[in-house]
Amino acid sequence: MPKIVDHAQRRTEIVHALWQVIYLKGIDGVSFRSVAEAAGISVGRVQHYFPSRSELILEGCRLIVDSAEVADPDDADASSDSGSADAVAALRDFCFAFIPAGETMRIGASVWYTYVARAVMDEQIADIIRASDRATLELGERLHLAVAGAAGSRADDGNVAA
Repeated sequence: MPKIVDHAQRRTEIVHALWQVIYLKGIDGVSFRSVAEAAGISVGRVQHYFPSRSELILEGCRLIVDSAEVADPDDADASSDSGSADAVAALRDFCFAFIPAGETMRIGASVWYTYVARAVMDEQIADIIRASDRATLELGERLHLAVAGAAGSRADDGNVAA
């Protein structure tokens, strides 16, 4: 009977190893060999899932954005009562999500800022980060409006810079 392989899970495991390498050695320390060693797999397996080093690094950036979702955007609209406890809790969670508490979050923040620095030289990474920044700003604005209930205090009024 053939072995059933969860390819998405394998890719995720490789990306987690990539993040370890970035954390310990920076993006310039990323190679198929260093990621394979961190993952405890063969170089060939890394190459099977990622045809190039740049694609591996890009996937790592995409996945860190995906895994850093701090709140469900629908939470901002879940309560019609301005200033409800749910809205306040969602805004509080959103604000505190950016403070790296604990080792895993500190490592994640370090890897994230490595990607932010790399975005200066890499337009594809910059595009991913800009999209993430826009989505984060929009979510923060929705959460603020859910708490304040002030439809007129939008980010376009000059109070929030993108």
